[in-house]
Amino acid sequence: MLFDFYPWVSFITQIWLYLIVLMTGIYMCYKYRKSLLHIYIILLFYPGFFAFLGKEFTDVWRIITLGFTFWFCIERKVFSVWTNKDILLTILFTLLTLSFFLSFFHSGDRVTVVLSQYSRYIIAYCLWFIIRKEIIMSESRRVRLIHLLYDLILMQMIISIAKLILFEGAQIESLVGSLSHIGGAAGTTIPILGFMVLWFYRNGKFQLKDWIFVLGLMLIGFTTGKRAVWFIMPIVIFAFMIYVPRIKVNKTLWIAIIMAPFALYLGVRLTPTLNPEYQVWGSFDLEYAWNYAMEYQFGKEEENVVPIIDLKQGDIAMGRGGGTIALIEHFFDFDNLSVIDWLGVGFSTMYATNYKEFADSNIFVQLNHKGSATGLFQTYVTMGYLGVFTTILFFFYMLCQIKLRRLRWVVLGVVAWEYFMYTGFIFRTTAFMLLIVFFVHYSNFLVWQNKQNKLKLD
Repeated sequence: MLFDFYPWVSFITQIWLYLIVLMTGIYMCYKYRKSLLHIYIILLFYPGFFAFLGKEFTDVWRIITLGFTFWFCIERKVFSVWTNKDILLTILFTLLTLSFFLSFFHSGDRVTVVLSQYSRYIIAYCLWFIIRKEIIMSESRRVRLIHLLYDLILMQMIISIAKLILFEGAQIESLVGSLSHIGGAAGTTIPILGFMVLWFYRNGKFQLKDWIFVLGLMLIGFTTGKRAVWFIMPIVIFAFMIYVPRIKVNKTLWIAIIMAPFALYLGVRLTPTLNPEYQVWGSFDLEYAWNYAMEYQFGKEEENVVPIIDLKQGDIAMGRGGGTIALIEHFFDFDNLSVIDWLGVGFSTMYATNYKEFADSNIFVQLNHKGSATGLFQTYVTMGYLGVFTTILFFFYMLCQIKLRRLRWVVLGVVAWEYFMYTGFIFRTTAFMLLIVFFVHYSNFLVWQNKQNKLKLD
């Protein structure tokens, strides 16, 4: 069926919005037309547009991006140079692949659903080599790549401004930039990863216009009505501006210090669910906002997860944090783990069911709401604890390759929070995995470059 309209909002307005999305995509392709790799990266950032056109177009997008991925691996001979760390990464990816197909054979899932999900991970694996090759090839390619990523984040802000105008200020959880058509998790992830792109782009040295850029990132969270971004972004800003570079507070950094609590203040007042009036620009009541956030994350006290000694089939975990805690507790009841716990119930249960069908699934640990499934919980449902372990080993091993210790801990912390306590959208989105891979290789190249410069001086 042509066009997959988001319900409850004007169809005509959605068409206008996606015409703007299309125009930004055409502009980006024209600006970076000299490099086929850049066109490929732009495509990775525009799945939302294809999803709007319909499922058939989404399938075409997946086939095209996967085909491009394999072609770049061959054409650029990215596997011609191997390190011991590459070998270990490949072993971990092989284990992840085995867990995928063990789950497939156990659950009897549809082949199309499994391959659709698996394609995301094989692209992430290939991007590890493709992006590294691009970064080390030449200075001009390296600079052009980071300019491209900066412009792609800028396009997300432009689309969000258009969304704000077209929908007359209404906060619509889905329709997030060019990346998401159904599901609003990207509204939190884009600002966080976008700030990291800006930090690398400016080499950690911000001017006034860069702080305006940060406000634009926060606008993305506002237009989607996301709550988490207002709590997480101040921490991310502090970490990258002060903790990572190990610098003392100076006049410039006072801007970051002032913006952090101001961002929280704005978030509470601009997000209806975080203020008592349940409206945009409601009152600032920090206690109310905190209590709401805790209840949303872990459920009300009387509804929360029961201790493991009492946990039994059908018990309901409340909220994202509650689901994660329940899974950890259930794992340590090792003697009672079933085959379903180890291999999951398949990808269709998680990604091809409605809320009622998901609630009726036969997984041991149940959630009060499908939308509360964290990245960890989604992996447990689809591939069981075996999939959880192989997923964590593969992706977090990538992050552990960051050579700058403080940067490594910050990026690990952000991604761990997003996987264990949020939606795990980073691992399931090829554009976000491209950014993660870029952060690893670009930061490592800067370390290598600094060492070379010191050797020349000596």
